[in-house]
Amino acid sequence: MSNLFRGLVAGGAFLTSVVIVWAVNGDPKSLAQGPVGQPAVQVDVGPVHVGAAAQPSAENVDQQMLACLIRANEAEATLGRLAEQRAQSQDVKAFANEMVRDHSAIASKLQQLRSSLAATVGPRAESRGAIVDLPRVGVNVAAGANDPTTHGSMEQIKQEIDQRCLASKERELQEQDGTHFDRCYIGMQVGAHLEMADVLAVLKVHATSPELQNAIAEGAQTTDQHLDQARKILKSLEPR
Repeated sequence: MSNLFRGLVAGGAFLTSVVIVWAVNGDPKSLAQGPVGQPAVQVDVGPVHVGAAAQPSAENVDQQMLACLIRANEAEATLGRLAEQRAQSQDVKAFANEMVRDHSAIASKLQQLRSSLAATVGPRAESRGAIVDLPRVGVNVAAGANDPTTHGSMEQIKQEIDQRCLASKERELQEQDGTHFDRCYIGMQVGAHLEMADVLAVLKVHATSPELQNAIAEGAQTTDQHLDQARKILKSLEPR
């Protein structure tokens, strides 16, 4: 497998988990159908407070979007710090420095927005009777499995996915040296920013907070700029 292909695949792996929440929060039972010839996935819907609809509130969904975006930006900063130390090309080092600076700043801004929105969610949610616990999903992977079904909130599951994806990318980069590292890292960046552009396009449609919508629009512009830079650097790294 080429270093560029590894980079592109790994770049998309982390960000794909950003949108996994929609499949469950929109309809928890949509995961209930198992493969042909196997029992259905077991879905355990957790406690639901009295309310008009058994759906997460709009504010709650905005909070989940922010949590996902914060982790994605923190991961980019982490990989950027590694590239600052390991990259051979000065262009790659400069790009990595920019990734650390920009994504750290974006993560901090999103965290402040998340705290600000959280301060207003409580009173509004209580006034109309809202869900106080997200659906909890338990998956029995195979028929006759001896291990007990594991239960965890979707947010906990997503955090684990994000952590594993980041660790995998770090391991892949640690195995590369010199120009191989440069091409692998920049390949990851092209893949990551391509997918982030699509993720932000989807989130923009579903975000309800004007502040979050503005943050997503700004993030989309930054993503396009980073993607353009990464593509140019990747082209310059091609063997001559």
